[in-house]
Amino acid sequence: MKFFRFVLTFITCLTTFAVSACGGSPQDRAKTNEESDRQQKDEKSIYISEETLDEIMKSGDDFFLIDVRETYEFAGGHIEDAYNIPLGVIGTEVTKRISDIKKNDEIILYCRTNNRSTRAYTLLSALGYTNVRVMQGGWPGWARYISGR
Repeated sequence: MKFFRFVLTFITCLTTFAVSACGGSPQDRAKTNEESDRQQKDEKSIYISEETLDEIMKSGDDFFLIDVRETYEFAGGHIEDAYNIPLGVIGTEVTKRISDIKKNDEIILYCRTNNRSTRAYTLLSALGYTNVRVMQGGWPGWARYISGR
């Protein structure tokens, strides 16, 4: 009987621990969901469309457009006036290749599929650059956009 009571108490404690560890209170889950939604909004806000880039280019505002693809990809076609600083060297080369760039200057990155440009965004943000965005669609999206203008 004591053994049965011990097993029952152990299972009850284990179940209680598992439920509380997995789910937490409804308030905790709500906070976690709010934080997740806020993080997703922040991640989405780093992206701009091809149309938005076109508007920025036409506005005459100062910004730096950086293609983070490899040099051979850049040579195969790129957005006019873009700097080519491949992802592998952007952290060390951005200030060497663009001597007048400042931490709060507007920087727009692109690549082919948003993979490298999003990684470059993360790297530049970690280095203290505060106004960095990524053009969605990359070079292929831009090429399609300008052919349809």
